[in-house]
Amino acid sequence: IFDSAFDENSGCSGLTSVTFAADSQLTKIGEAAFRSTSITSVTIPANVITIDERAFERCQSLTSVVFEASSQLETIGEDAFSRSGITTVTIPANVITISKDAFEYCESLTSVLFEESSQLETIGEDAFKDTAITSVIIPANVITIGEQAFEKTAITSVIIPANVISLGALAFLSESLATVTISCSSDSLSLGILAFPTN
Repeated sequence: IFDSAFDENSGCSGLTSVTFAADSQLTKIGEAAFRSTSITSVTIPANVITIDERAFERCQSLTSVVFEASSQLETIGEDAFSRSGITTVTIPANVITISKDAFEYCESLTSVLFEESSQLETIGEDAFKDTAITSVIIPANVITIGEQAFEKTAITSVIIPANVISLGALAFLSESLATVTISCSSDSLSLGILAFPTN
């Protein structure tokens, strides 16, 4: 799907429904492809590898995003779903990168799950900032958690996996966070300022 194919500038702001064929061979959803449309739900075909930046940004009516079984998705781009109405999301196992601001300001987002055997390595800056997430289990393969990645969420506890080597400033700064367990070696971890609450 080409960049800005159905965004508000193409006259599709009233678009409410998108359906992909059962055998879709689509591999990429382009930059701002559905930005600021009125779609309420979307099922991402299994062959999609990349959701580009701002693809579903500001889709305020979008509450449901489902990835087909055996999803090949590897990259969720910058601002891909930011400021949308998503309430829950399960990240496919093949995703390696959740980019900067990917789900930022999704104020109705309460649950983020990762499929078993997740290959996720990078959670970008502000990826889940200002969401309503109450809990999260960081996948074991994660190496980098960016600055403010989970700032201003409702998370009460978090376990930092052993493979993490970089934890950005303000990454988990939130009034609700009460318990932090760090599984990785303090010698190998680069810890940003105020990564966690100080009181």
